[in-house]
Amino acid sequence: MTTIVMGKAAPGSPVDQSVNAAGELALRLTGAALQVIATVVVVRALAPQAVGIYFEGFVIALALASLLRGKYEMLVLRYVLGESAQQTCIPVIDLLTALSKRIAIRCVLVCGVLLVVIADLDIMEPRLRAFLDTFLPFVLAVPFLAVALFLSSALRAARRSIGSTIISAYAVNLAVILSGLIASPENALVMMSWAFVAGSAVASVIGILLVRKVFPAGLKRGVPQPCVADWRQIYGLAAFDYGIAGLAFSALQWGPLCVLAIAGPALQIAEVAVTLRLALAVELMMPALVFVPLGLNIASRLIETLSTERGRLVANLVLSALAASGFSFVLMIFVPQLLGELGAPYAELTGLFVILLAAQWINAAARPALRFMTTYHYKPVLQALCLSAVIALIIALFGVNQHGAYAVATATLIGTLVLNAHSLLAALRQSSGQVIAPPA
Repeated sequence: MTTIVMGKAAPGSPVDQSVNAAGELALRLTGAALQVIATVVVVRALAPQAVGIYFEGFVIALALASLLRGKYEMLVLRYVLGESAQQTCIPVIDLLTALSKRIAIRCVLVCGVLLVVIADLDIMEPRLRAFLDTFLPFVLAVPFLAVALFLSSALRAARRSIGSTIISAYAVNLAVILSGLIASPENALVMMSWAFVAGSAVASVIGILLVRKVFPAGLKRGVPQPCVADWRQIYGLAAFDYGIAGLAFSALQWGPLCVLAIAGPALQIAEVAVTLRLALAVELMMPALVFVPLGLNIASRLIETLSTERGRLVANLVLSALAASGFSFVLMIFVPQLLGELGAPYAELTGLFVILLAAQWINAAARPALRFMTTYHYKPVLQALCLSAVIALIIALFGVNQHGAYAVATATLIGTLVLNAHSLLAALRQSSGQVIAPPA
């Protein structure tokens, strides 16, 4: 998710800006709707236990994809934001291509090992065959999913949030919806699992096409060619600092859910996954909600008139908090009714949804501070990521046996709060009161 740009206003007439903003809102509303509909289709098509099995594979696939791409995602975030790009001559598109290949190779190697394990378990433990048949497609989806989400993050860092949303919210959700509508009750679980693979593959292709359109290819005349030292510097950064950050981010985002997937029953995974997917609609909607209700990018123009770095940061934080609060309020009205219509065991999950929605609200409201710190003061973010990941994992590990899904949701909330509170306070300290020249 992105926030208001701290820079020049978008070019074009007010009418053009209004049309663009309306189009962005429509696309984001569609993405959020597809996520909600896909979740409902899974719940309607499968029994609660089967929903848990489906989301166990779903969680493991996303966690693996996050773990295997995490350090490269952190590297590209910094590179696209500008600081690292100034130190080398490597074009962004060349970097994305090289790192996408590395991510795909890492995923193929890890998934190859998992496939061997699955084949052995299929022979040695016939009672696990039904679970393994479902788990297999999710393992095969990991390379596609990792590349797609990596490219989505690059577009988000470049403030191309619409392309990022199309990659992350359209293909997979549409594939799952279609498979759920045409599948018979007997094979719905298997069909939806393979639809997840197909959607991930399509998302990765869309990501490649969008990235090639957004980032210019090749080097301009007069720009020095990147040398071996440039690439060595990039891979060196990915190996250590960004490697630790990627691991910590993956542990914070997916660690508590993986603990539940390993130690808890499938039904509890279904409960957390269903409510989490509904709460994540906040992240899909945030940028459009900042721009469109204020109209004609007035908010962006207002921020440009502020004379200090700290003033712009505070304005971004206020606008993000207001936008996050508005859409969270809508979800608080809509989602409990939806859960009630889904019946047992989902009708009693309003409390779980509120905890996960609070975590997403914190993420959305404080995102400008985290982005500011990631761009200009990376080391404190690395420390905050490690601390929040450790706290979240400890809470999940010690609470999952007694409190189950609620322990995982609480771990996610507290870890998110620690990360964003640390980033917010650090950003307010680090941002200067120096007067910034107005844009030309």
